[in-house]
Amino acid sequence: MKNISKSLVGFVALIMVCIPLGASIYLSSSYQEIFTVGEFSEKNDVAAIVGSQYSHSAGSVTFVIQVGHADSGQFKQGSHSKAERLAVDLNTGEWASASGKRGKAEGSVLGDLRRAVISQRDAEEGFVISVLYPGSRLAGNVAK
Repeated sequence: MKNISKSLVGFVALIMVCIPLGASIYLSSSYQEIFTVGEFSEKNDVAAIVGSQYSHSAGSVTFVIQVGHADSGQFKQGSHSKAERLAVDLNTGEWASASGKRGKAEGSVLGDLRRAVISQRDAEEGFVISVLYPGSRLAGNVAK
């Protein structure tokens, strides 16, 4: 567990991201952080994807992951945690993080992510149809 101790003149409260906890990532002790300022202590033991960007034409996705803690069933971003970015090539499975980690996802892990991205795109296109093009259909659902 990382212990980050700082001495600050006046404590400035930062705006915290607050999203439903849902399927957040409970971090193992080696990835947890404790931040201490005087009497204030914050344990960051949960991570969540707080943003994502898809390029369906390039077959890639980039996730923004933030470390924080659970509070009343909500994920709250840690006051001093830094966002991590993870870029994934959905065609090859190669991935790279902003912190320099690299690797290759294969098998069911990659297949599950591909299916989730396609399902997300279909849901988004369905929404676009309903608000911008009423009466239209998804191309995959058009009878030949």
